[in-house]
Order: sequence, then C-alpha cells, then structure tokens
Amino acid sequence: MRRAKIPVNRGSLRTLTMVVGLVFWLLPSLTSATTTPGKLYADDKLNPEGGSGTGGTTFNPYPDLEAVAPTVTQVDSGIDYYRYRIDFTVWNNAKIAYNFTDSICYSNSSTCDNFTVNQLGTGSYTIHTAYHNFLKGPQFETVSGFADVNNDINESNESNNEAFTTFQPSIP
Repeated sequence: MRRAKIPVNRGSLRTLTMVVGLVFWLLPSLTSATTTPGKLYADDKLNPEGGSGTGGTTFNPYPDLEAVAPTVTQVDSGIDYYRYRIDFTVWNNAKIAYNFTDSICYSNSSTCDNFTVNQLGTGSYTIHTAYHNFLKGPQFETVSGFADVNNDINESNESNNEAFTTFQPSIP
C-alpha cells in the first residue's frame, strides 16, 4: 500500500512559524497594559498583599485603596534644574466611598504637596498633579506618594498608610 504524499509549501510553513513566534513574543507586552483610563500597567499597581510597583512597597490595612506609582514628565529646564510634572493616582475599589488625604513628597527637599479627597466613590480613581524642580547633577531624589484614610483607627502610626508607593525618576 502506497502512502499519499501531502504537498507542503515550505514558504507558507516558515511564514506561519514566524507569525506564531511573533504573537508569543508580543503577548506579554500586549496583556500587561490595562485599558482602564488613568492606570499605568498592571505591574505598576501596588497590591494589598505587599507587591511592589516601580521601586515601591506597600502596607495596606484597607485593601481596597490602591496607589499607582507616580509618573514623571519633564516640562521645563533651567541652568541648574529640570522642572517635572508628577501625576499620582489613587484608586478606591471598596464598597464604600472614602475621605482621604494624599501627598507627593520629595526626599531631597523634604517637602510635600498635599491634597484632600472627599468621598472618592467606589470603583473610581483620582489623579493629583504637582510640579517639582529636580536639581541637575549626580544626586538621586526619591518621589513618594502616600494616601491615608481620614479618621483611621491607626492614626497614631503614620507609617501604616493605606496606600504607598515610591520610585526614583531617571533624571539626566
């Protein structure tokens, strides 16, 4: 009994292999970005189990209040500084609305820009924007974002922020 030969177009097989390989190579980058407005990427969002964002860690007794690592965009420069815009996002995934305060703080100048949020609804987020001058030169400055629910039972221990993230921007 003779076997029938199945004709194979080697050019098509090679093309199909390349396409499948390209899909698997791009798949992680395509699935890591979220489509929800305001969020950065899934791996930048801090989770209540102690995950980390861009250089960040978190302690979160309110697991439904989450911080996203601040984004930094250069808007101006001078002789000895770069002026950056910092956007800090806090999400409320809880079943109740929260009042809270949040801050964007800078390590070198020991200053903070503070904001107050009244009744951030469930499933919503807020983005606060601040502007800060980073000095030119070889120093590193850490930018931190904090969010703290008002009337927290843990108010005496301010290290227990409900959402916290920190990172070091790459300043040229």
